[in-house]
Amino acid sequence: MPPHPAPPPWPRPSTSPQNDPAWTRDNPGNFPPVCINITDGEPNDETAAENAARALMQTGTTDGTTLLFNAHIGNPADGEVKMPASEGHLSNQYARFLYRISSGVPQPLEAAARNVGFNVQSGSRGMLMNAGPEALTALIQFGSQHAR
Repeated sequence: MPPHPAPPPWPRPSTSPQNDPAWTRDNPGNFPPVCINITDGEPNDETAAENAARALMQTGTTDGTTLLFNAHIGNPADGEVKMPASEGHLSNQYARFLYRISSGVPQPLEAAARNVGFNVQSGSRGMLMNAGPEALTALIQFGSQHAR
């Protein structure tokens, strides 16, 4: 059996209409798109992944840039991290990488994050490390809500 081809660079752009530059151009007054990247591993090429994340976060609407929230699914017993406000206490290079490519939680979404149990502070990023199902579900719940 031939080997599987390498997957495309991570994160993969979404095909949803909200991530289409034409959509953001045609809907400039809307809340910016929210992209939630769910992963269980490290990127094959960290530089390419960071460049792709930065390019995605350069898009947006007049209300703000596209938000990129990242969730590494794993075993919460290995040290679940939820919405860190700094990378200083993150235990490994990959966690710090995810922190760097995650958007800050904007003020209009802070209440939604608190409502699902996250302890967001000033500077909190939309990032989970070693997330269990409850934290992942909470991220999707709050990240999918439109800011009011």
